[in-house]
Amino acid sequence: MKKLICLSALGMLLTACGGGGGSAPSNPVVNDPGLSFSPESLNVVVNEGQNKSAVIRASANKVFSGTVNVAIVDSKGVTTGAVNMSSVSSSAYDVTLQVSGKLPAGVYDGTLEVRLCQDTPSVCSQPHPGSPWKLPYHIEVKALSSISKVSVDQLVYRKISKITVTGENLGFAVVKMPLCLNLTEVGNGTSTQRNFSCKIVGVGNPELTVLSDKGGKLYSMPTVVSLARPPQVTMKTSLGDMVIELNPAKAPVTVDNFLSYTENGFYTNKIFHRVINNFVIQGGGYDADLKQAATLAPIKLETNDLSNLRGTIAMARASAADSATSQFFINVADNLTLDSCIQSFCMPQQGYAVFGKLVSGLDVMDKIRQVPTKQVLPMEDVPVNPVIIYSVTQTQ
Repeated sequence: MKKLICLSALGMLLTACGGGGGSAPSNPVVNDPGLSFSPESLNVVVNEGQNKSAVIRASANKVFSGTVNVAIVDSKGVTTGAVNMSSVSSSAYDVTLQVSGKLPAGVYDGTLEVRLCQDTPSVCSQPHPGSPWKLPYHIEVKALSSISKVSVDQLVYRKISKITVTGENLGFAVVKMPLCLNLTEVGNGTSTQRNFSCKIVGVGNPELTVLSDKGGKLYSMPTVVSLARPPQVTMKTSLGDMVIELNPAKAPVTVDNFLSYTENGFYTNKIFHRVINNFVIQGGGYDADLKQAATLAPIKLETNDLSNLRGTIAMARASAADSATSQFFINVADNLTLDSCIQSFCMPQQGYAVFGKLVSGLDVMDKIRQVPTKQVLPMEDVPVNPVIIYSVTQTQ
């Protein structure tokens, strides 16, 4: 965030206006000799959450005629914006800046821009010769928390993983890890040790990160979650069996959700209640009497680069993006309009999450899509004779 703070010292050689930073210079700073700084750069170490004052002496090596206003421009917000100036001589001022401790822990390199202006510093359409001057800075924000060790007991697909963080001043430390569902703290943590647990729901190389409460990175480590073969389920129906291969790498939460319903036997004796030839066959929510069963909590929409092609399985949902529970549909045709990305235009909160594909049983899918249907208010496209899902079991 760009800052501009203005001070005035009438009748003196300099008046001032100040604020925050630019990007780190790739080459040494070369300034006009009319103004010099001591020290030549701002080097500050500050604790996270605590501001720290730093003094730079600005010395004029020539006379600047007319009105002189000084603007210190901080485009990255490394200072708080507070600037004080005190006269040392007729040609020098001590400028006190306050370095911000609100920055996340890390190292910040860049430059402050010092402008000498004859008009309003915020406009500075009439700069003095040599303006602007660059004041390099190197700021290190240290985290109050420190990590000495992070251990993980296991990284096994769809198993609970326990994470232990050891160090100092850990009261507000936060653990982040992709593919780690319901990451929560367990037990009574202390300032030197905290324990977390989560369910590993995906495969890949997620990075485990520990952050301070300000967002600064305290620790990170690569992890590997592998799976010898993708999970498969066998869906036995009244018209035959279908084998579905699931894709936890592309839709980890969705696959875990589907397998949770599978494991607890939820899909037993449910039906395909919506059948539209040349579109989809949808099921997993109702029994043969069209009674809807209670479900688990809705999941987040996981749109991905998997397309709703013939033979793929995706989650059905209501109009709200994050509303899918147990119901799914199988695409009996290529339904690209159901994707979140259409011709390179992506809408993350739109579309339907594909999470697997049929590897066996396309003929069964085609039998289902051709059954006669009827209207059973308020539902349409209900098979005249129920297409029953006898069971869904994980077979790989």
